[in-house]
Amino acid sequence: MFRLLLKIIFILTLFVFCYHADGQTQITKTVPEDKIEDTVLSLLHHIDVMKQEDSIAMANKDLMDYLKKACVSNPATLSMKFKRIETEMDITTSDDGKIRVYSWKTALESTAYNVLMQYKTTKGVKIYQMNQPGDSLSAHTVPSSIKSITTKTKKTCYIFIEGVFGEHGLEKEKAIANTFINDVMISYPLFQTTTGTTTELSHTTTAHEYDPTVIIHFSADKQTLYIPSSTPEGMKEKTYALYKFNGLKFVYTGDAKE
Repeated sequence: MFRLLLKIIFILTLFVFCYHADGQTQITKTVPEDKIEDTVLSLLHHIDVMKQEDSIAMANKDLMDYLKKACVSNPATLSMKFKRIETEMDITTSDDGKIRVYSWKTALESTAYNVLMQYKTTKGVKIYQMNQPGDSLSAHTVPSSIKSITTKTKKTCYIFIEGVFGEHGLEKEKAIANTFINDVMISYPLFQTTTGTTTELSHTTTAHEYDPTVIIHFSADKQTLYIPSSTPEGMKEKTYALYKFNGLKFVYTGDAKE
């Protein structure tokens, strides 16, 4: 009887400190912030110094695998500062602190990115790899900001402002609306244009015309979304398509200078 009791206690202890995620057992013991930074910086360095394609792919997989484990088993990473990592890796956190996206170049001179999203759910922290493993696209979207919007129906939506990078740098900007259903992120038709509702708005840029001050952005109260004109004349004049939030959708109201 005593041995049975010890066995039950042992099993319960394992259940508390371990759980299953992505086919691997994860330990929930918190790892210090500086330890995570040291490991990530070391793995990023491995990517930069690798020369062979296979070696670069393996170095990226090592970093992705480590980040997945660190993010799930250490929920505090959702709000950690990571000041040293931010000089080597893009880290974007939603304004409500419930989503964080980590992105890094797949190679030193590459225009392709690995992108990992970490987000808070009703059952803890989950992760989602936003690019497919082994993705070798010449351009990939990287979030620069994530804004939360709550509708009149109490639905919380997240608008990802993303840049599409190619050979000549930033080639396109997008505003993509998402929401969560059963802790799974899905696209959401939050934008009302002249032709109907959509989940995405965008504008294109070119290396010789692009003005880095003309970007997709919100008003301070997040009630107006500004989408820059994609025409050379519109960009020169800094003209925007305005979308006003009516409590349910961001509705197109016309073009204007800010």
